Amino acid sequence: MVSWPNNSIDPGSMQLDGIERPPPRPKVLDDPEFKGFGITEDVGCHHGLFARRTVSYEGTNIGRRFFACGAPEEQGGDCGFREWVDPEWPPIMKRSLAQLWGERIEKYRLIRLWSKRRTCV
Repeated sequence: MVSWPNNSIDPGSMQLDGIERPPPRPKVLDDPEFKGFGITEDVGCHHGLFARRTVSYEGTNIGRRFFACGAPEEQGGDCGFREWVDPEWPPIMKRSLAQLWGERIEKYRLIRLWSKRRTCV
């Protein structure tokens, strides 16, 4: 089952100008032990393609493996299919990850702000 952070938009209500859109795919990282397509698993996306094996690299789902839409961008892109392989992290782990990601985002925001100020001087 897909889980989304409490502060994100509900995946079932992703509409822009009345057009239904799939939720954004989490950022992913390469994992040589879990990559490619789920050909041996009975998992397919809404396009009827083999699902892509991916590992989340953002937010409170970092490190969790999941299957995602297997369609390349030129074939219509992401249909919104997500099926998590790993269970959700315990609540304390999710809070810790949220704190770390918040600190990381704030650090990069400050770096960008500092860079802008240097170029304006």
